[in-house]
Amino acid sequence: MLIDDIKTAEPVISGQLKSCGNHTFIVIDENKQTFKLNVDKKYRNDKLFWSSLYSIAKAKTMGSHH
Repeated sequence: MLIDDIKTAEPVISGQLKSCGNHTFIVIDENKQTFKLNVDKKYRNDKLFWSSLYSIAKAKTMGSHH
């Protein structure tokens, strides 16, 4: 699990990545609510994980300009 405070987090069925960095990422759910998710320590230094998130965020940004 990526959420480090699962006891206080509500489940999100689906979400769209808005941004990522600083051991967190921001998503928007189906109801247009924004959530800041803290990345578990296990993934904080995972270069492949962060590269994937940055690629998703970049593709979304590029797609919105076309």
